[in-house]
Amino acid sequence: MKRSWIVTMSGILALCLSTADAKTPRNNATTVLETFAAGDFQYQIAVEPCVKKEKIELKQRTKWEECPITVNLLKNGKRLDEKTLPLAAEDQKFERDSTDPSLLNSAGSCSNCYVGVSARLVQLDTAYAGLLVTQSSGFEWVTRDHVLYIIDEDKLKRVWSFSDSWYGGHPEMSFISPLAAGTQHFLLFEETWVNFFGEEEEPDWVRSSLLEWRADRKEIVRTPLPTKEFPLYAVVAGFYPKVSSAREAAKGIECAEGGAIVRVLATDNYLTRGQTAQKAMLGNVFFKREKAQEFQVGLKRCMPAMESEMIPLN
Repeated sequence: MKRSWIVTMSGILALCLSTADAKTPRNNATTVLETFAAGDFQYQIAVEPCVKKEKIELKQRTKWEECPITVNLLKNGKRLDEKTLPLAAEDQKFERDSTDPSLLNSAGSCSNCYVGVSARLVQLDTAYAGLLVTQSSGFEWVTRDHVLYIIDEDKLKRVWSFSDSWYGGHPEMSFISPLAAGTQHFLLFEETWVNFFGEEEEPDWVRSSLLEWRADRKEIVRTPLPTKEFPLYAVVAGFYPKVSSAREAAKGIECAEGGAIVRVLATDNYLTRGQTAQKAMLGNVFFKREKAQEFQVGLKRCMPAMESEMIPLN
């Protein structure tokens, strides 16, 4: 089977299957991708039988097939509930990505795109374990759809979701990961919005939030970071009087592929007035101090090499 590795603009490697690959024969059976035990229940990710689709736009008829991807709730082998995920596959053939065993990729009809499914059981508190599912798709810019389900009275309940968007034509990236602090369980949600077209006075932004499960209300509460308990770390390679000045300076910086990713950020979004009177900065913002330190090392390898300072945010 021929494969092609495509490096996306976000620096992530995405596995795509070539259009030369043979198509998987359509059938009427459900393909189970993964099953997760949760007490007496099981969460299951499955690809349902493909269905024919058709639409007419500007007198042009387009036909295709879609295979819905579902989350099923099982108990004693019986399906109690089913929820359909936002993205459908083009056939039922999935395989594991060698770089991330939890990611399952669909063989699509285009050579430059795919649908990936990453699912994991996440502990929300001592009693609740939810299923977090992330679907990813795209080529030059990978977009993600996140959904979190719990089991509520023998039914699946969606308690949180988020979809990447091209806000005003600009790409957004989002990542979510479990986080434990003592006996508490959280989900760390990180977003980056990129001024892809380089409007001079429009900054990029990087923000992080904690998602916390409230069992009494059966819902997720989102807390923006930083807080006193959970600081962030800004790495600054230079301050500038305005965003356009920082953006102009960023044009002359070249960093190796997979190295430091420098953002043009508005200082008002991160620093207090006492920390600087400048309006913009070059750098990035991190949840983990060690990631911030790695970024500082990466900046020294850019052309030209850049010195930086780390500023705790709380």
